[in-house]
Amino acid sequence: MINAPNLTDLRNEMDKLDHLLVDILLKRQAIIKQIAEFKRGQNLPSYDPKRLEEILSTRRRWAEQLELDPEFVTEVFQAIHRWSLKIQNENAKS
Repeated sequence: MINAPNLTDLRNEMDKLDHLLVDILLKRQAIIKQIAEFKRGQNLPSYDPKRLEEILSTRRRWAEQLELDPEFVTEVFQAIHRWSLKIQNENAKS
């Protein structure tokens, strides 16, 4: 007989996934800092509305293809974009 996972097992699995998400955010932060350096060197603004539109559109489409709530995914990537701009603006000052 196969035992169904219990709440602790499920939470442990969720914790592993959350750790992966945090690790991905750390890697993304490193790239954001490189982008900030590039933009500073090219005298480009941190905010690019066309790029934001592209990001939100593609991530929304990916969510729909995977049957994940596209509104939720949009909110997540809007938050990530705000965080990205904050990092870029902080790096622009240094």
